[in-house]
Amino acid sequence: SFPPGSIVHVISRGNRRQAIFEAEEDWRRFIKNMLFELSTEGIVLLAFCLMPNHIHLVVQGICKALSSAMHRLLTSHSAYMNKKYGRSGHLFESRFKSFLCSEEGLLPLIRYVHRNPVRAKLVRTADDWRWSSHRDYLDPASGTPPGKSIVLSQIDKDPIEAAEFYRGYMAQGGDETA
Repeated sequence: SFPPGSIVHVISRGNRRQAIFEAEEDWRRFIKNMLFELSTEGIVLLAFCLMPNHIHLVVQGICKALSSAMHRLLTSHSAYMNKKYGRSGHLFESRFKSFLCSEEGLLPLIRYVHRNPVRAKLVRTADDWRWSSHRDYLDPASGTPPGKSIVLSQIDKDPIEAAEFYRGYMAQGGDETA
């Protein structure tokens, strides 16, 4: 259990590393539900990256509320995928995993999460991956994810300056060991 207000890295993986998304509508539905379930519990989403067989979230909030939100989100997604594709059984391998993040480790963690598709060789740059909050970080006008401003305000109070710094920081790479 983490202290209230902690920043946490959440990971959930497909059972036997199987795909947890098939069609574009599956990815879109998950994002919509994720935003809803987390905000319903008062959990602030700072960043996310959905991969074909796992997800990464960076959130801030209360552990018990996170547990509730993740349970509903993952159960709902499993039921939806099983019904849509005529399957049964577990979609996710186990309960989600969560790791406490230090304040100084926040920016490296965001880079690690957003560069996941690059490390997996699914895309050349994080800009090319549609299923993460990376592009939102580059766009000062974007209100998604809700906690993006928490991260960017640590860089610079000016959202445009912060987004420019973030762009350069992402280009440096250097997250392979995070």
